[in-house]
Amino acid sequence: MKKRIFDLLITFLFILSLELMTKIIVFKSLSLFNFLNILFFTLGLTIFIYILTTFFKRTINFIIYYFILSVINLIFIAQIIYFKTYEGLMSLYSMRQTTVVTEFGNSVLDMIYRNIFLVFIFLIPLVILIILNKKVLYLKRIKFKLKPIFIGLFLIVYLINIALLQINKNDIYSSYSLYYKDFSSPLLAAEKFGLLTTMRLDLRNTIFNKEDTFKFEESKIDFKINLKSIYLPNVLKINFKELINNSTDETIKNMHQYFSNRKPTIKNEYTGIFKDKNLIVILAEAFDPIGVDETITPTLYKLVYSGFEFKNFYAPLFISTIDGEFFQQTSLLPNSVGTNWSMKQSIGKYLPYTFGNIFKDLDYKTTAFHNGGYTYYSRHLSVPNLGYSRYIACGNGLNINCKQWPKSDLEMMQKSIPMYINEDKFMTYYITISGHLNYTRVGNMMVSKNWSQVKELPYSDIIKGYIATQIELDKALEYLIEQLEAKDKLEDTVIVLCTDHYPYGLELEEINEIANPVRDNNFEKHRSHLIIWNSELEHKEIETLSSNIDVLPTVLNLFGANYDSRLYMGKDILSDDEERLVVFSNRSWISEQGRYNFLTKESSPKLSSEYISSVNQDIYNRFKISKLIIDKNYYQILKNKD
Repeated sequence: MKKRIFDLLITFLFILSLELMTKIIVFKSLSLFNFLNILFFTLGLTIFIYILTTFFKRTINFIIYYFILSVINLIFIAQIIYFKTYEGLMSLYSMRQTTVVTEFGNSVLDMIYRNIFLVFIFLIPLVILIILNKKVLYLKRIKFKLKPIFIGLFLIVYLINIALLQINKNDIYSSYSLYYKDFSSPLLAAEKFGLLTTMRLDLRNTIFNKEDTFKFEESKIDFKINLKSIYLPNVLKINFKELINNSTDETIKNMHQYFSNRKPTIKNEYTGIFKDKNLIVILAEAFDPIGVDETITPTLYKLVYSGFEFKNFYAPLFISTIDGEFFQQTSLLPNSVGTNWSMKQSIGKYLPYTFGNIFKDLDYKTTAFHNGGYTYYSRHLSVPNLGYSRYIACGNGLNINCKQWPKSDLEMMQKSIPMYINEDKFMTYYITISGHLNYTRVGNMMVSKNWSQVKELPYSDIIKGYIATQIELDKALEYLIEQLEAKDKLEDTVIVLCTDHYPYGLELEEINEIANPVRDNNFEKHRSHLIIWNSELEHKEIETLSSNIDVLPTVLNLFGANYDSRLYMGKDILSDDEERLVVFSNRSWISEQGRYNFLTKESSPKLSSEYISSVNQDIYNRFKISKLIIDKNYYQILKNKD
């Protein structure tokens, strides 16, 4: 029996060491309560693995044992590399959906190379186990009379786990809530339970896809509106009181209650200044302030620093480009766990309040272009559902060199502009790709194409490579403006551009070679530019805190479109609301009062616990509501009640 206890101890220490290293790297802290959670969940898993690996003869048990532990080790390494790149943890659904291994193989190898030290560190426990091998480990078949002992031990540990989950169970992100009701973020769950339990919960939710619910809890933040304003609120005629009274679905009723209590944004001096103009919206791959230079990328520089100049704009990274697109096109927060990402989940759902659908209803010719694969991220289904009458990409009518990587934004402009520029009123959406990693001359055609323009710059080669990709975007915008001017449509066209995420192919130290001011790791890495430009627009600096979720309502107000600001999670940047929020995937946030790191529980400057709790509740509501709008097809419910 002593040998079997030693086997359990060795296995337990192996898994626990991986869990604790992950905690140190990802969360940089470990509370006593979370440590106890991880300790007992790891012990339960250890007992389960030991039972599995003692059913057969010793040699077969060893094969099974090392196979299971090698897979576990690989999972930890993959997740750490993923975290160091995307600042999140990969869900099982993401593993099925992400095709980086096949389409961006060089990128994956580069991620491993950049984190090779961590890879070696995480391999140490497995190497030790291999060295120990049969000299130390026992792993003989458990006799029948001993099996109830191990099963009983497993049940005792399980009951301890259940008891620990009851502590502070009513908190919005309590262990109880994350375990049973609201597995909304793998990162938050990993903080509480460890990585392997988080993966198990993710598997459970992926298989069973439990229906989400929402109980309305009003945030105590006072999102004041200017009562002295001469302008009306941006709302539609929606009788939420009647909807609440007539609803039999408790979750839908709570959603009605939530929207009826939201403060709308107010129309302002900029309302309708672009009415009836054409609109071109660009989601620019990995666009970042370090790629904007008066000499090297003069068109980008002109668009950023003339017209509206948004000085406090952020583009938080969630999981991928598709989440950045979801932000921009819907003004909702994306869900990236469970069985579907939000954009894919939205396919077939009624989305009347997106760019494409609103401008289509205003009799604009709506077209979308992408110089990537037509079906990638299922865009052949999601983009038309966003309201674009035509979606043209590689493999579906975009006649550019689609074999090179990445494809040219300039070529996309050259081939696409003739398809819409002669329309009376057009709204065009571009998803660019020239700025995609890796930023090396080998493997990135945009870097090699524009290398002569950056090779003498006083930066590392990878930063030069990144700037070279932005030169291609700059050329595309220069060509676009030239063609609009040639057709005498420049004055009547508005260009809106924001990024999907910061260039995560660059390390922070590399970004800081050129960034001014230098960026910290938690928040400023995501600082970006928003372009809303028209040739007749006078320069105006906008200090309002904002992010890419605010783009849609801001543009709609500028065009004088009818919309209900309560239905968006973002706000019109140009309205005079007193409180603004930038929300990050790990539930950290920036407000006008300060910053709060949800993982470390640190704020700067020091914020009151009441204020932090109120903002956390507001953000919790926004995530929940954003997911339920898609899951419940909520906009269709509103339409049916018109």
